[in-house]
Amino acid sequence: MESVGVNLNTEGFIKVEWMPPEAGGRKSPPLGGEYFSVARFDEDKNWDGISWSIKFTLETPVLENNLLVSYGMAQFLFSSAPHNKLTGNNSFFIYEGAKKVAKIIAMT
Repeated sequence: MESVGVNLNTEGFIKVEWMPPEAGGRKSPPLGGEYFSVARFDEDKNWDGISWSIKFTLETPVLENNLLVSYGMAQFLFSSAPHNKLTGNNSFFIYEGAKKVAKIIAMT
């Protein structure tokens, strides 16, 4: 099993669009600081066992176009993770258990 480690060269600037509670999201987003979640990607057809631990360092959320949004940095916690997802305006979703809580948009 691969050991957990963070490579500072794989950090990316991101925007987090929090899903509203009525759409199944969190009751309230994290107020800033460190937040850990699991990322999954649409192209992974079979999600059984395919997810990536990810660490966020977030600013305080703000309201943009009627959505709560946080900006910050993100890092996958495994060297074999798809680090390219943190660049080039890629986007993906993060989950808390089976619940989709936010859309992540790479800003670098």
